[in-house]
Parts: sequence; C-alpha cells; structure tokens
Amino acid sequence: MLRLQHPMNDQDLTKHHIFKHIKFIFCIVVVNIIIGLLFVIISYFYFKNTLSKNTIKWNSVTEEFLISVIAAPFLETLLLQVATYNIFRYAIKFTNFNETLQNYLFIFLSSMLFASMHTYNWLYVVNTFIGGLSLNYSYIYFKKEKFHPYIAVVSIHLLYNLFGFAIKRL
Repeated sequence: MLRLQHPMNDQDLTKHHIFKHIKFIFCIVVVNIIIGLLFVIISYFYFKNTLSKNTIKWNSVTEEFLISVIAAPFLETLLLQVATYNIFRYAIKFTNFNETLQNYLFIFLSSMLFASMHTYNWLYVVNTFIGGLSLNYSYIYFKKEKFHPYIAVVSIHLLYNLFGFAIKRL
C-alpha cells in the first residue's frame, strides 16, 4: 500500500532543529573528553603525570563543584566567547578580512586567552588551548545557526567539567 508522507510542520522542524544542536553539543563534549583522556595518558607516561599537578587547592568538594562545574562555564563563556567576540568584531571591522578569516582569528585568539587563564602547568595550557578551540568553534557555529550560542557553549563547558569532576572522584 502506498503511503503519502505528510510534509513536516513547523513543530516537527523545530524539534529536528533542536535535536540536531543537542547532538552537536554532545559530539563536541565526547571529542573533548577523548582529547582530555589522551592528554592524561600522555602526561602519565611521558611527562611524570604533569596534568595531575593542579595547583588549585579547594576547601571542599562542594566548593570545587560550584566553582569548576557551575560558575566557571558561565563566567568563562561570558568573558571568553561573548565579550571577546563582541570586542573582536568591533576591532576587526576596520580591516578587509573576510568572514572566514575573522572567524579563524577569533577562534585562535580567544583560545589563547582561554589557555592563558589555565596556567596550572604547561601541559594543561596546551590541553586547554585545544579545548578552547572547540568551545570557540562551537560559539561561531551556534552564532551562525542562531541557536543560543551562550547557552550551547556553557552546556559544552559544563558537561566537560562535570565529567572531569566525576572522573577525578573515581
């Protein structure tokens, strides 16, 4: 029997659109976790476990959770994606750079800023620079998609930090 398919209505399109972005968020989180785990392995076998030598001394597990898992993603995204993007776009408008080059420059410079805020040790700086690349790429992606770039990047950052927090407790 031949069935006629009904075209998607606006609600179906919206659900598909949201699901697509949620999949993107989880894919970025998984890629970041894999990269982070590779850095842990490299650190352990080749650099005397350098990554485990984090200089932050927390007063409690609750304090660590509230700051690293909750506050940091919101504040760092506000500073390192939203504010940096707006300042960068204002400064770059006086150049003749095309949009693609502008995006690459933003991603690179903002990733450098992100890494410079995580200077616990040299290997952690490299690791956070790579993580910054994915966060900044995601910000540009969600800006282009007009899908809440701030909330999307906070979600990626929060889920990644939550994974790190949980794995540290195993």
